[in-house]
Amino acid sequence: MKTRYAIIEPGSIRHEDLFSLKWVDCELKPADKKSAATLYSRDEQNIPIREFHRVLDPLFAGGWERVAVNSFKGPTDMFVGDGSAHPGAVVNEGATLIYWTATIMHQLDREAGAKLPTYQVMQIEALKRAARALKGEEVCSGLYRETPRIHGLVVLFEERVWF
Repeated sequence: MKTRYAIIEPGSIRHEDLFSLKWVDCELKPADKKSAATLYSRDEQNIPIREFHRVLDPLFAGGWERVAVNSFKGPTDMFVGDGSAHPGAVVNEGATLIYWTATIMHQLDREAGAKLPTYQVMQIEALKRAARALKGEEVCSGLYRETPRIHGLVVLFEERVWF
């Protein structure tokens, strides 16, 4: 499976910069046989867990975990380091914006539904609200207080790779 990922460094970022991330080409090689340690890609190729370790382990000092999010091209996977929601490490505003945007999109869909003309319009509105929430504004019930910030390095794939 050929795909791309972007590395989002911790620290502050303008939400506009999320549209110009530097993408790295990579290939997740399918397994020969199905096994308990296999995930399935969009093409129903068997992607072994070791392929994710091959790509992600060199990027993270410790372990990592997957977070399903909606990015600018639709559903995708974001990988964060172990302890990425723990205070003390540097906040990754870019990853937090992506994570919070997905949360706000769910709320907008419940509130506005068909009133928003397109998915992209809803996504842009959600991103703007997430950016305001990072500054401390209350943009929807409980988001600023209850939804964790992402800390440390993040790897964002261009598409869903973990099924």
